[in-house]
Amino acid sequence: MSSEIVFLALFLGGVALVAVGFSVSYYLNQQRISAYQLFCANSGYQFVTDRMGAQTDYVAIVPFFDKGYSRRWRYEISGQYNATAFTAFQYDYTVSSGRSSTTYRHAMVRWTSPTPLPQFTLGPETLFSRLGEALGWHDINFGDDPAFSSAYVLKGEHEMDVASLFSPDVRQQLLAVPGQHAAGAGSVLFWWRDGRLPGPEAFGPFLTSGDQVRAILLRS
Repeated sequence: MSSEIVFLALFLGGVALVAVGFSVSYYLNQQRISAYQLFCANSGYQFVTDRMGAQTDYVAIVPFFDKGYSRRWRYEISGQYNATAFTAFQYDYTVSSGRSSTTYRHAMVRWTSPTPLPQFTLGPETLFSRLGEALGWHDINFGDDPAFSSAYVLKGEHEMDVASLFSPDVRQQLLAVPGQHAAGAGSVLFWWRDGRLPGPEAFGPFLTSGDQVRAILLRS
């Protein structure tokens, strides 16, 4: 068998594998959408498959909303929970570095705050954030609360307003539910976890966890 035939066979085999991969991915995505649609119809929620560009209104609030490419606000579920309107969704974006690329996914919930919030971002303290702080990246710390300051990275434009929002009681409650991601400003509050939006079978516990943090930060 000539090298040309071998190359053609390998090429066609590769194309076939890619086609199968796309077909399986499309099928699984359609199954996921159908499951969300049925779940929302039975739960009294609204479902929208994609809201392309919806994140552009909030790039000043959530740091990664203007990063990378292939940005998608998808699988949006909205309704009322604990007498409060919510919008849950999955946000995806891709970042390239040289010849490789990484796609990040976040399962998020958005609420409207009844009172204006100062601009802030909150996330778990990690090795990378500690290195960033050592390099001069600012983190709002509380001298009287080293446990919170070592557990979370808190940033904001107006430190006094942010410190007022994160009162001792709020900090104590957040320490009891470690590892939270949140960001807010004005009338908007976001909370999220890394990874895909949970399917219908796990959506309830996910929303309950987010609502717990909402109640802590909005004191409601």
